[in-house]
Amino acid sequence: MITSEHLIGLLPQLEQDRIEKTISPNNTRKFGEAISSFANNLSNHNLPGYLLVVGHENGVLAGMTIDEPQLQILLSFRTDCRLAPPPAMTVAK
Repeated sequence: MITSEHLIGLLPQLEQDRIEKTISPNNTRKFGEAISSFANNLSNHNLPGYLLVVGHENGVLAGMTIDEPQLQILLSFRTDCRLAPPPAMTVAK
């Protein structure tokens, strides 16, 4: 699992093939695109991808609260067959 220090270190980095940032907690289209991209691993990093739901593109925290329904939306990408095969993923607050 990612540590708070690692997460804070990722925020100022530019978006790339392993880091996607959004401040929209309900943008399921963007979530799906990012998760699918991470699962494809086309650049063969063999490292995890991170979808940061509370980060502006400039690396500043958005100051928002993520609640249980929003976590469930993210978890649903693993279980509802939208992505096949289901991605190996962890969702954490």
